Amino acid sequence: MLPAAGAVIFDEAHELEDIASNFFGINLSTQRFDELARDVETMLRARHASTAAIESATATLRERARLFFAALPFDASRTAADTIATLDAPPNSSPYAGLGRMPFDDRAEFLESSGDTYTGALNALSLSRASSTA
Repeated sequence: MLPAAGAVIFDEAHELEDIASNFFGINLSTQRFDELARDVETMLRARHASTAAIESATATLRERARLFFAALPFDASRTAADTIATLDAPPNSSPYAGLGRMPFDDRAEFLESSGDTYTGALNALSLSRASSTA
């Protein structure tokens, strides 16, 4: 990506981690899952290939994405005005713009303190999936 060099100087190096994360990483949000479900439905309807099972699967995808993102830690210091202001921000301007969610910096601590909630949700989803395929 960068040409061979004896030294590299980064202007604004304090932003390097965020820039690299945005460039090489993937941002996931409820909106991204909604867009995926909508695109799948639109494409299959246009090809007259949509089925009730696919419509059900996309509805399930949307609902589970909402449940997942709702369980992430919330930054109470962000005001409603902050969240509304970021809704008009350009895509990828912030990994959590408009979501009112905080960066997931303390994953290990959060999962340690809330792991039972995730295990319970995972078990419920597994039971739901098993009952829908039976």
